[in-house]
Amino acid sequence: RYPYQIIFVADATRDRYLPLNSHHNFTVIHNGLDLEQLETAAQQWTRLEARKSLEVAPEDVVILLLGTVCDRKGQQDLVRALSHLPQPYHNSIRCFIVGDRPSYYSRQLAKLAAELPESLQQRLAIVPETQDTARYYQAADIFVCTSRIESFPRVILEAMAYNLPIVRAPVFGIREQVREGVNGLFYTPGKPEELAHAIASLLDDESLRKSMAENSLYVLRSLNTFEEMTQAYAEIFRQAYLSMG
Repeated sequence: RYPYQIIFVADATRDRYLPLNSHHNFTVIHNGLDLEQLETAAQQWTRLEARKSLEVAPEDVVILLLGTVCDRKGQQDLVRALSHLPQPYHNSIRCFIVGDRPSYYSRQLAKLAAELPESLQQRLAIVPETQDTARYYQAADIFVCTSRIESFPRVILEAMAYNLPIVRAPVFGIREQVREGVNGLFYTPGKPEELAHAIASLLDDESLRKSMAENSLYVLRSLNTFEEMTQAYAEIFRQAYLSMG
């Protein structure tokens, strides 16, 4: 037998299980993003082409939430937040929730959307799961993450790579990704009025939105790279192999 490691992708997730770390063999390797792969996908769409394909007007501010529609990811917060946005915003935004799949939660999400004022219903699209996420990232101006439970989600890293300001719930490893006031704003999960306020802050202040967007790539560069991630895994595998000798 050889010493084994239990690998977590976020400090917060590891800390949740620390009472079980009796063998002192917990390790954290933060996820890294393969930027070459992302850039290849991004090249399929220019911002102008992406927005035109989604029938987004030049003056519209696009809000994007991307991820499998389910209770854990909390997309209903965003729909409820839209209802808290003052009327003047209704004709200046487009909102895309991407990642829908049939479920009870999805049906409830659609029901909430149907209860929005007509002016907002026309501005919201709930989109099925798709491999073509680059089109939505390229069209977006603000990225929202409403997850209740996440370790170190890839979508946050992707949003930063696409230079997007991020509004998100500060849960688990997401705190280790986004810098509050630098490239993102926080809201409390289950409090859509806070989410609406954060979104409105970015809608009101274009310079804030742009500065946070520019900062996102710098924040991403401060995190684990794809190469560092793979090297860390390779070292653990190497040590395991040598211990078997």
